[in-house]
Amino acid sequence: MRQLTLISLFALIACGDKDADDSASEDADGDGVLVTDDCDDDDPAVGAATAWYGDADGDGYAGDNLVVDACTAPSGFYDEATDCDDLDDTINPDGNEVCDGADNDCDGLLDEDDDSVDPSSFSTFYADSDSDGYGADDATAEACSAPAGYVAEGGDCDDDDPDLNPETIWYQDFDRDTYGAPEYFTQSCEQPDGYVADSSDCDDLDATTNPDGYEVCDGADNDCDGLFDDDDDGVDLSTGTEWYIDLDGDGYGDADGTSTLACAAPSGTVDNNEDCNDAEVSANPGEIEVCADGIDNDCDGTANECGLNGHISGSDADVLLSGTADDQVGFEAAIGDVDGDGSDDLLISSYYQENANGDTYAGVTHLLYGPLTVSGDINNLEAAGFEGDNGSDYSGKIMGSGGDVDGDGIDDMLISAYQSDVGASNGGEVFLIYGDSARFSGRSLLSDAGAASWAGYTSSDYVGLSARILGDLDGDGIDDFGFGGDSVDAINSSGGAVYLFAGSSTRYSGLAMDADTHAHLIIAGEAVSEYLGDYRGLAGAGDIDGDGFDDFLVGATSNDGGGLSSGSVWIGYGMALPSGFLITTADLDAQIYGSHSSDYLGDGIASAGDANGDGYDDILAGADGFDISAGSSVGVVYLFLGGSARWSGANDAGSSAEAEITGEKASDYLGEGVAGADMDNDGISDLLMGADGYDTANGTSGAGIVYLFHGPVSGSFSVLDADWALEGESSSSDLGQFLITGDLNADTYTDILAPAYDADIAYLVYGLPGL
Repeated sequence: MRQLTLISLFALIACGDKDADDSASEDADGDGVLVTDDCDDDDPAVGAATAWYGDADGDGYAGDNLVVDACTAPSGFYDEATDCDDLDDTINPDGNEVCDGADNDCDGLLDEDDDSVDPSSFSTFYADSDSDGYGADDATAEACSAPAGYVAEGGDCDDDDPDLNPETIWYQDFDRDTYGAPEYFTQSCEQPDGYVADSSDCDDLDATTNPDGYEVCDGADNDCDGLFDDDDDGVDLSTGTEWYIDLDGDGYGDADGTSTLACAAPSGTVDNNEDCNDAEVSANPGEIEVCADGIDNDCDGTANECGLNGHISGSDADVLLSGTADDQVGFEAAIGDVDGDGSDDLLISSYYQENANGDTYAGVTHLLYGPLTVSGDINNLEAAGFEGDNGSDYSGKIMGSGGDVDGDGIDDMLISAYQSDVGASNGGEVFLIYGDSARFSGRSLLSDAGAASWAGYTSSDYVGLSARILGDLDGDGIDDFGFGGDSVDAINSSGGAVYLFAGSSTRYSGLAMDADTHAHLIIAGEAVSEYLGDYRGLAGAGDIDGDGFDDFLVGATSNDGGGLSSGSVWIGYGMALPSGFLITTADLDAQIYGSHSSDYLGDGIASAGDANGDGYDDILAGADGFDISAGSSVGVVYLFLGGSARWSGANDAGSSAEAEITGEKASDYLGEGVAGADMDNDGISDLLMGADGYDTANGTSGAGIVYLFHGPVSGSFSVLDADWALEGESSSSDLGQFLITGDLNADTYTDILAPAYDADIAYLVYGLPGL
């Protein structure tokens, strides 16, 4: 700093008493200083004015910033400038050297370069071996400034690792997959629990999602590479979906089309191949079946939804036919076109009903011409009625129709009076009434209406306990017929017998003809008390071997072929019927016997129609005494297949059946009533079966039930798998003991007639169309 020199007023004052006119060059005291400059020209010891230094910070030491020339020292001025920082009163020659980057004692040295530095002012420095700016707390040095390799910050928990120090960032690893979330972090030298050094987790709530994740089809970026699912080349397509072309855009893929494996659906594809017709938007599993449109709308492969489905009560039937209480309405019925008008007609019995003469239990068979569309009392609905001639004839208990036994194109009728005494007491009688385009009307006795009848001439033969028109057994184009008497002693006592008659364009005539001498063929039961020809123990089988001849079935529930009362069904293949022959069941072509004692196979027998679509008619047979673990007398119905290879020998029912359908509960007695018909016109026959001992869920005991299974059917299962069921309404009504089918409303679909004879009512349910 440039020194500031001032001429002191004090000097001027000191010299002011000299004469004004003294020479400026006068030196009175001879000290060599002119009077004008001499502070005391009378004293040679006092010379000119000297420099004085100001003490600006008042610490008693002057600096060289403020200089004054004066004869004597002004206040606060000193003759030496020894203060090296006269703006700081702590810095002067007497100052205490400390570590602050300043020369506190003005000796030209500062901080640790000055040996007198105060050690208490030192700072602690920490050895930083890993050069991360933080030193180890256990390796320190005291100094004013950091020695080489030392830093001012300690706290390094690992001074060998530059990545670990108090400023190290740790990221929360919530899902514990060793990868942290970048948005949640803390700083710490040591790793906190639940935190990691990595910050590359793109979903810290899912332990499977991280940079080491396995990319799968789930809509997430599993490996945190910014790509997911199909956009990620590393995706595992085995976790994807098979996508199928959906040409018609109905949400269902082509069942026959190829598939593409991907995470997301390619354009025009769906994740199923359930469409049975991908060119038709109205065909897929989500559609409701539209009947008779030629399309399998719901893709179930069948027309079931168009046919009968579900579980209904008798009250829901289309037509309800009733009669007088205790007349046993509908124990048996028959369906055929008996007037040749193209519509099926109905014969239905009231075998306890009295005749017009008041004879009790004479029995009446009511004829109702089709189409049949109105519910009501059969006594009011009938066009004609055929009455038993005498009391206790029980006429109409068994009957048959649906066949033309004289070849005139009009179906005919068989009506039995199995306890008729015309030939012998309870010998029984069967009447043949030919159909006529001139309709029957009014009531008449069977003996007046019938063109012919055959009788049993031995007491208690009960001829007529079965009676059926069987189809064309001999291949002459005219249907044949037969009937049975279960107590006929043809070979053994009560062995029973079945009588077969050939149809002919020459009509039968004559009443009460001896069945034993007029039958073309008599089939006798082999064993004592076999009761061949018992209730419904005779049935037409259709053509089960495809040879052009219809075949037939006979049953005996008391036969012991598979054990005591296991029951048996015999198959008779069609043939030219001889005249006057007597054979036994052993002479028939094949036997199927019940698998266990008391199965009572043969209690219900019928043609199943073609139940598997192979062109051959099949066989239904029930065994109502069949037991399962659920209880005894549950009952079973077997389906036996026809084929070009004929049945032969003795066959166990259980091991030779194509299908085995068991009842639900003990004493259901499934199998007393069986029938087969194509109910939905899909070309495959459906199966009907009854369980007359069935108790309803609401506790109605013995109400009975009828089950329907849409064909084709195979395997072993329960009636619980039935497609449809008709449940009886009242206790002990015996619904399901007898079933018959035909087109009674003339809509070309087969209908079901299911009587509940002990309730004196019969339920008619119309068939429904298939595809």
